[in-house]
Amino acid sequence: MSGLDTPWLARPAATLLNTSLRPSPPRPYYNVPLPPEAPRTIRLLDLEAPTRDPRGTIIDTVLAGRLRIANLDDLPSFTALSYVWGESSLRRTISCLPEVPTLEITENCHAALTQVQRQFGAVSVWVDAICINQNNHGEKMTQIPLMQDIYTKATTVFIWLGKGTESSDRAMKYLGQCGTLSERWPVSWLAATTKESWDMERRTFWKECYRDIFRRAIFLLKPLSKNLCPKDIDALLNREWASRAWTFQEMVLASHPVFLCGSHSLSWSCLLNVLSMTPREIKSQFTGFTSSKLQIDRSPGSSFQRWQKMAY
Repeated sequence: MSGLDTPWLARPAATLLNTSLRPSPPRPYYNVPLPPEAPRTIRLLDLEAPTRDPRGTIIDTVLAGRLRIANLDDLPSFTALSYVWGESSLRRTISCLPEVPTLEITENCHAALTQVQRQFGAVSVWVDAICINQNNHGEKMTQIPLMQDIYTKATTVFIWLGKGTESSDRAMKYLGQCGTLSERWPVSWLAATTKESWDMERRTFWKECYRDIFRRAIFLLKPLSKNLCPKDIDALLNREWASRAWTFQEMVLASHPVFLCGSHSLSWSCLLNVLSMTPREIKSQFTGFTSSKLQIDRSPGSSFQRWQKMAY
């Protein structure tokens, strides 16, 4: 991807360096300082799982967690969040007891972490607005060069596209189903080098085949394209996150990106399957089980083509 070598220092100061945001309470990181003798240490947020009732329904969505220190050279297990700061005047709080009683973050950051919490439970996540002391210029100058390693070493990078709408919900659900339906080739099975891995990949492949049949039955009984319009997909792929050079850079570095929009999630592999389809394959996948004629805008400069260029 072009611009991959562009440093994060190129981010606008109002986002990465947070110069336009109101300061958090004085010395909020006093109890979790980064040791100066270990320049590759970072803070991680251990996000708490939401409270659920006996039936598993979430009854408490208070955003809370704990901050801890980790050394990248020790290969800690953690995830990372890629997002845009959003409107700086819209503020929410997160509790990082007991180290940081209350920390102010933007509304968009709060919404992103809330969905990570609701969908994935208790996770360790790196978030620039929380894990870097935005009021300490010296700390920012030592942490920003580590961001390439952070996004590369994260087991999963959650990519927050923003709050959901009826349009984005339709697009996310449809792209997820179509992307999954295109995964038919037993590549991992054929590439297995041992009998154990061969047996495991074979079972996984046939399990996915059965799921594929189930999803196709759903398409026959309840076609989604009846309510989906081309603008739904274009609007989703044209969200603010996609317009920022550094966010694409964070995704390219990630080994396992997962897109979140509202309450829906979509793996990069599913989206990549759709982006790699030919026009005929797209028409077959999107309209093969319905009488509707869904057309995706693939013209030069369209959001779909921009994502294709980014992917390949």
